[in-house]
Amino acid sequence: ERFTILNGGNVGIGTTSPAYPLEVESSGGNAYVFSENTAAGGASGFRWKTPSSEFSWYSAGGTNNMNLYDYTASAIRMTIDSSGNVGVGNAGTFDNPNSYSPVIEIAAAGPVGLILNDTRDANPMSISNEGAVMHLRYNTTSLLSLIGSTGAATFAGSITLNTNGTNFTHGYSGNGLVLSHHNVGPS
Repeated sequence: ERFTILNGGNVGIGTTSPAYPLEVESSGGNAYVFSENTAAGGASGFRWKTPSSEFSWYSAGGTNNMNLYDYTASAIRMTIDSSGNVGVGNAGTFDNPNSYSPVIEIAAAGPVGLILNDTRDANPMSISNEGAVMHLRYNTTSLLSLIGSTGAATFAGSITLNTNGTNFTHGYSGNGLVLSHHNVGPS
């Protein structure tokens, strides 16, 4: 049997015992659910709705982007474009003055951040942009702050640079402004 509708309403394609409202199973290859819109400018995708939220993954004709759309907030939450760029909160427009490719961009009207959390450690690392200041933090302790308008930097703790197996460590007893630089390795 290729198509099954159970008394409870579950539909199975490639299975006679679907456990979900729609279940697609294949034992000989890929099991894709395919959606296509051939109209110019049309969109194609999948939409999910719960009592408290509604989202869709879709591709709009002419953009070659894949978008995650939040219907509750009427906003594109994430975009993946044809170059592999990933945008979070940027509505599919990348502010990429250095032409990096691919790029991950997080955009918001206020402070934005990225949290890197190794679950073996209770203290996550974070990078944030708060106005003209970029912070690198360990848990809530600021390790590095870069001030965009002046180029000033403040550090806490120690800094270890490693180049070609040569370590250079410079310790600070507290926050301090770096007024000079050190060359590490061969000149």
